[in-house]
Amino acid sequence: MKKIFKDHIVAIFLFLFFFVAYFFVLVIKHDVQFQTFGLDLGFYDQIIHKASDLDFSKSTIAEVVDINYYLSFFENDFHLPLLAIALFYKLWPSIYWIFFSQTLFSALIGLLLYFAAFKKTGSKFFALAIMFATLLSVPFQHVIFDGFTPEVFGAFFLALCFLSIFLKSKPLIYLSALGMVISKVEFSPIVFLVGIILILFEKQLKTGFVLMIFGAFSFIFLVYFLNPLISPDYQNYAHLSLGYGQIGQNPVQVIVNIFTKPLLVLDAVINPAIKLNYLFQQLFSFGFLPIGGIFSWPLLGYELFTRMGNNVMIAKWPLHSYTISTTLAIGTIYFGAYFRQKSKIVFLSLWLFVFAVLGDLFFHGPLNSFLKPSFYRVPIWAKNNHEIFSQIPKTAAVSANNSLVPHLSQRDKIYIFPNIADAQYVALDLANRPNSFTPSNFEKAQETFLNLIQSGQFKIIYKQENVVLLKRT
Repeated sequence: MKKIFKDHIVAIFLFLFFFVAYFFVLVIKHDVQFQTFGLDLGFYDQIIHKASDLDFSKSTIAEVVDINYYLSFFENDFHLPLLAIALFYKLWPSIYWIFFSQTLFSALIGLLLYFAAFKKTGSKFFALAIMFATLLSVPFQHVIFDGFTPEVFGAFFLALCFLSIFLKSKPLIYLSALGMVISKVEFSPIVFLVGIILILFEKQLKTGFVLMIFGAFSFIFLVYFLNPLISPDYQNYAHLSLGYGQIGQNPVQVIVNIFTKPLLVLDAVINPAIKLNYLFQQLFSFGFLPIGGIFSWPLLGYELFTRMGNNVMIAKWPLHSYTISTTLAIGTIYFGAYFRQKSKIVFLSLWLFVFAVLGDLFFHGPLNSFLKPSFYRVPIWAKNNHEIFSQIPKTAAVSANNSLVPHLSQRDKIYIFPNIADAQYVALDLANRPNSFTPSNFEKAQETFLNLIQSGQFKIIYKQENVVLLKRT
């Protein structure tokens, strides 16, 4: 262990730096800037808090995917790693455990990719460049600081899987494949494709066939049997309820349309332009080198098609940056493995470092907040928000706008305004900031607020500038 620490001290330092920096910035964005939201952070905070008391009932936060449905702990893609976080909630019920888990595993993804790149190419410098490009990628940063997505665990196991492949460790390959599947059902096809890569390019035939069978079986079992069993009225929203918009409502339709309606599929992939813009940012972070990683093309093709082809959940596409960035890093590793001459691998490493820094600067990475004096100041409106939190009983049912929900979500009943339901209190920050009123809008929030007051259902018990707390009369 001492030898590993000594030999890879720079990588370990980078891991610790990004972990601490991620955690610090995420806490500030949550507690001070109110830039984390009920969708999805508040939802996960509520169901994990409930699970810590062995309560696996449905969340009261609707519109996670569809306004007509509420999801329970096991109905949202069967994220088993969340049970581990629930154990820590039992010790201390704090949303900081989510922040700690997300930032730790985000930094670990970079460290695993470092060791994978070092094993594949033998170059520490190139491995450091891979790690740096991944952790500094602006889409990777955004997915951390927007709140929380359990996909970080699946991406962690994906990075571990390719490190295991390069180490030729079958037990670790199987363990990482299992980790991907229990992290999120959408990783089952990725396990299948990793098996194809093992067979075609890594010459690990037996292991590859095992992964192909396991990936296919787990996908069919989870999507068509287990998920419908535990959620008969909703089944699995990602694959059966919403589908992929114009290119199909289930996996079979999507596959058929790929061959029978190629122009329709192409249109879904390239429109709207926001998806291509986000992809450009991700490719830029890696200096466009992943395109040359031919061995990773099956994985890259699947990941980009399934994310970009989904025209139902366009707004959520950036949330998949964990997996996409990890996949792009793997493609870059394969590209770097073509070059064994020291001068060429050094050039590629410098290329990666330069593009990673330029991407962070051009696309305004959230980590750059460190350089802004205003980042460290607590505005008056933020203090007012925390004041209304202190006035709401911990057991009371509450409705709040999107930016306030994750600060109030450790309770049995929390609703995203303008959904009132049986809320006893309504907490609002009526400043029109980005995503503050998602999935509704600012105008609807104002209209509903005025109706509540004029109807006499609620009275104002606290008001400072745009921050208002209402209590049911």
